[in-house]
Amino acid sequence: MSSELSYVAAEYRVLVVDQDQVARNLVVNCLSSTGFSDVVPATDGQGAWLTLSNDPNFSLIILDWKLPGGLSGLALYNRIRSLPAYRTTPILVVSGFVERNDFRLLQEFPCTALVEKPFTNSLLQISIEDLLKESVWYGQNEALIDSLLDAVKGNGKTAEQLIKQVLKKAPKPMPLALLAAKRLVKNKLLKSAKAILESVLKVDDQSLIALNEMGKVMHMMGKHEQALGYLRQASDLSPQCIPRLCLMGEVELNLNDPEGARKSFQKALHVDAEHVKAQQGLILADNMDDLFAAPAALQVPSSFASLMNTMGIAYVRNRNFTRGIGQYQAALNFLPDGEDRARVAFNLGLGYLRWGKPSDALVWFQRSEAEHQGSGNRSASYVRKLLLKESSALTEQVVPEPVLQRDLPSADAVASNVIPFPTATKVKAVTGEAGDYEIEEAQIRV
Repeated sequence: MSSELSYVAAEYRVLVVDQDQVARNLVVNCLSSTGFSDVVPATDGQGAWLTLSNDPNFSLIILDWKLPGGLSGLALYNRIRSLPAYRTTPILVVSGFVERNDFRLLQEFPCTALVEKPFTNSLLQISIEDLLKESVWYGQNEALIDSLLDAVKGNGKTAEQLIKQVLKKAPKPMPLALLAAKRLVKNKLLKSAKAILESVLKVDDQSLIALNEMGKVMHMMGKHEQALGYLRQASDLSPQCIPRLCLMGEVELNLNDPEGARKSFQKALHVDAEHVKAQQGLILADNMDDLFAAPAALQVPSSFASLMNTMGIAYVRNRNFTRGIGQYQAALNFLPDGEDRARVAFNLGLGYLRWGKPSDALVWFQRSEAEHQGSGNRSASYVRKLLLKESSALTEQVVPEPVLQRDLPSADAVASNVIPFPTATKVKAVTGEAGDYEIEEAQIRV
């Protein structure tokens, strides 16, 4: 390892995950001899995940692919890359056997490398040095692209032109183009990101990163069929990427395809049975099936946010609080920040109030208020009233909205576990294209 990186190594915090004590000690000793002094060992996936979840400060992870227990190396790798703090953290995967599909997964994220067992200390050191150099390159160029985007002040066309000029001068334009496209997507300069990604795919039509980002772009632009095409192409090449499987499920929900969404979320859960977003997505797919099995008079809202809200409203109004609250909470995993999330959080608060749980209601009204500070948000008055009164008194003063007979489940519906959704006129009263609030404030008096 170069003297420069040996000097910097002392500042690195390293996590070594390996079930085999002998192999783990070899890696730890190699790191120590190179200058890494802050090394934390872990023997299984669950322990490593707990450590990483509580500590965002690891700067290098060495991960054995075959781990004991319920959390495999494949599942742990997916979880690590789902954490914002660890999206580009160098990860060195060490394994005696990695399937081809697994290896393609490792190519989907920057700053990832593979070393096959058995290995020598010199090979491990060289691999670590290359990873750290890539990480430094990534950080420097990410800052460069961000400063360029700040300078153009959201002008996507100008940003695209400047980025193309930078790419022409770059010795390795492909990784820089992919990095630039990601930053453009993050800044919602979608047309410019699409142009950069199209140029990448002309050179390499199997670039997993480009296919993923193009899927995101198409989805954000509302072109869900095209998004699904790109994501499926990537999934054919690398079928075990959980973030992509969840995005596919989300796109399929937007296309009103609960069966397709269910399959995507189940594939994600096959890799990691405890993945929260996949579990929540499966709830939405099941609830959507119920919606489409409802009376034909129901008019399904055209926007995704309104559809998610409508399902929660229907369950709560039919007194199925557990499923209604679950619907709202699951929907929050698939809605962007802003007004739509504020409305769903508000309806969660109302749901808990009608359920007789004012303390839980207060939490969600506060979240709704924090999500959206505009004058259209109704949470502030509920927060003030709930803070002024004792929970026991509040519960007694809640006046639930009258439930009409046609809103109650029929015997057949109960038997088939299908909750009757509101009629078309009822939907018109409680939903809007952007996902309306559930009921008027006057109908719940605190």
